[in-house]
Amino acid sequence: MVQLLVSFYKQKHLEKQYAQELMYVGCVNIMECLKKTPNASAHDLAFVFVDQAFAYIKAQQWIDEALFEDFSNAFEDYFKHSLQKVSHLIENELDEGNVQFAVLVVALYEAFLKIGKEEKEAFKYVCFAINEPIAPFMEQNTEAFL
Repeated sequence: MVQLLVSFYKQKHLEKQYAQELMYVGCVNIMECLKKTPNASAHDLAFVFVDQAFAYIKAQQWIDEALFEDFSNAFEDYFKHSLQKVSHLIENELDEGNVQFAVLVVALYEAFLKIGKEEKEAFKYVCFAINEPIAPFMEQNTEAFL
């Protein structure tokens, strides 16, 4: 199914639109999943996901070892700056976790661009780095609320 969608968007030269739509849908799904977490302490999971995403990225060897520190520093800078920009959206601990997670996704993307990855490649890496480590959590949460 994904291959059909990708082919369609490529034929119509709409890859950027497809990437934006995927990013939006992915963020909405993640945010909805995190909203259903059983308690407010779940905001700590955003930081767990940072560690998991970085471990996954490192294991995949998408970034030369020499660039990994630059990538990490860029992520940290983008994360802090972006979080300050959207801090007005945070009214409680659960909001904090949701916003931090959304900022995590954007900061990873920006960090990949900063070290020279192309937009499509950066988007693909972010999708994998977020979705692969988070899949077990999402499955567990979905089952808990069904």
